[in-house]
This record gives sequence, structure tokens and C-alpha cells, in this order.
Amino acid sequence: DKSFIIKWSEWLYSARNKDGAWGHYANDENSALFPTCMSLIVLNQSNIQNHDLTLGYNWILSEKKEDGWSFGKDSSISEIATAMAVLTLRGIKDSKDSIFEKPKVKILQNDLWSTERENQPGTLWEHCSYMWIFPALMSLDVDPYNKVIANGVRNINKYNSNDGWIEPGGGMTVRGQFWAVVAFESIIDSYDPSVDTYQIDSSISQNALREPQFVNIFIHSNWAMIIPAK
Repeated sequence: DKSFIIKWSEWLYSARNKDGAWGHYANDENSALFPTCMSLIVLNQSNIQNHDLTLGYNWILSEKKEDGWSFGKDSSISEIATAMAVLTLRGIKDSKDSIFEKPKVKILQNDLWSTERENQPGTLWEHCSYMWIFPALMSLDVDPYNKVIANGVRNINKYNSNDGWIEPGGGMTVRGQFWAVVAFESIIDSYDPSVDTYQIDSSISQNALREPQFVNIFIHSNWAMIIPAK
């Protein structure tokens, strides 16, 4: 229903702070990275053209530190916060833009596939690494066979059960399913069978087995891992 989308987008746009960004509450004049990124992403995807989001994007750019972003001025740079900002800024900037050079390196250094807690008055936000890092890396044209992605996939699979995915270090929740689906969907959407299937076929047809970059295949093992395709 387009009228409903217009109605909620107008409210969300009106909830901005004076600096053009968003806080955790409407017009609270306490702009933060997470609500600003979420607001810009959904407004950009809504295809409602009567909103000027320039100030919001500029706020994110102004919050950038040397190698990336953090969840607060007094916090250290975080791979999750950096991925969040990168994915948002890809709405207005090309993947090859110089603004992404150092943040891309920072995200590719991630080796902790869990969650990061952000303390806010009255609540605790848990930000999931793979939900943000996978889509951010895919938006920067990182090869789906990259070893960092492969390690993340292995870790998500550790959280899998018969009923879905549990949270890292937690239990079965709705958001746990959401985190995993968003992560895997970003890989599936970046998988090009015309290119990637050929890469696998050509690698296993060599005299000496040359494996895809992301996985070690042991000939006598009981398992191997491949990227899922639609």
C-alpha cells in the first residue's frame, strides 16, 4: 500500500534531529549511528522521492574516524559500526569511492562473528556482526569466496539447529533468524552462477585439485561447503 509507505516515511523523516540524523527517540537531538543508518536505508529503499536525505548522509560522513566508524565518540572503531555506515553510504556512493578504502580493510580484518553491545539509556542494543558485515562486503564487490566470508559462514552454521538459528551466545529468537537470513541473502544475491560455477568447475578439473579460495577440501573428509545458489 503506497499510501501507508508515504505515511510512515513522512513520520520517520519528521523525526530527524536538527543535524539531519536520527536518535533512538524522535527529535531527541541525540543523533546516533544505528538509528541514522536504519532510517536512511529504509527511506532510500522506499522510493519516496520527496525527501532530501543529504544532511543525514553528511552526518554519517562527519562521524568517520581514520579507518572507520564507532557507535559513539568515546568508543573505539568497530567492524560492525563500520559495516553499518558503509552499507548506508553505498546508497549514494559508488563501491570504488575512496571513502571506502580504509573501512573495507578494517571490515576484512574481522574474525569475531558474534554480537556487539551498545549501551543506551533504558535499553541494550545487540548488533550482529554477520548481519551487517556480509551485506557491506558484498556491496563493496568483495568476492563471495573470500576467506573472511567463508569463516563467517562457518560460524553462522554453528548456530544452526533444526528450528533455525540461535543467537551467538544466546537462545532461539526471531531476530536470530532475521540476522542469519539477511546475511545469507546478501551472499546469494552476489552469487553469479555464470562466473562462480565456472570457477568451481575449472578448479576441480585441473590435474592437481585447486580448491575455491574459501574452503579446504580434504579428499577423505565427510564434508565440504559450497555457497548456496537460488
